[in-house]
Amino acid sequence: MRKQLLSALAAIAVVTAMASTASASACQGLSCPGVLPDNSAAQNVLLPTVPNAEALANIRTSGYYAYNTPGSDGQRAVAYVVAPGEWATAPAEVKQLPLADDLIPVERASKWMVIFGPDAMMSGPWAPQPTAAAARKTKHHGATAYAAAASDCVSPWFCVFTDGSFGGNKCQWQSTSVWQSLGSCNQLASSMVNRRSAWSLLKRNDGSNYCAVPGTQDASLSSNGFNDNTYETYNSTSTSKLSAWNCAN
Repeated sequence: MRKQLLSALAAIAVVTAMASTASASACQGLSCPGVLPDNSAAQNVLLPTVPNAEALANIRTSGYYAYNTPGSDGQRAVAYVVAPGEWATAPAEVKQLPLADDLIPVERASKWMVIFGPDAMMSGPWAPQPTAAAARKTKHHGATAYAAAASDCVSPWFCVFTDGSFGGNKCQWQSTSVWQSLGSCNQLASSMVNRRSAWSLLKRNDGSNYCAVPGTQDASLSSNGFNDNTYETYNSTSTSKLSAWNCAN
């Protein structure tokens, strides 16, 4: 994981924040105070633990998981993984998070999701490989896999897709004036949709920036001189581009 990117939510105000990275000491994840009830299964219990947020992409069993955040302090954060098609069985405390209202129908029905916080999540089409018999049955009935689209990103979210033309895994953020990172979606940013009314920023580890105009989409970041190796994103509250952003596009 380049630059040890993870799900980071650290608070700083606009222009001065542009030169900063997420604070390693800031609370991150579902276990932060006030996110879930004090008696939540995510609080003060021994949870299955993975090394980092990227490793959550390999889990297909629904439940709470702890992961390590960037920095040397070894801070523990908690996310909730939703196995494909198991949103209905998620705990009520997860389904009541603000982001739940914005889940598109296909996410609720069949997508794999990692819920990092009230307004940060990752979803994707990955599922266990079907058996040969199941594959033949699918082909026989003419069923096709769901194809991602720009419409999968809804207001008021900023979304990044790991493939061009809005395919692959989707990461989405809603918090403003904070640096945020989410596993391989940032690392493999290939297309984006900004459903927000303000500018968003993608920062690559070579120092270049991609500036997302409010209410726009881009099916190929590489055509604008920016692709992959992205490790942070920032949702500003500004309705005009900030000159300090030094945009590659």
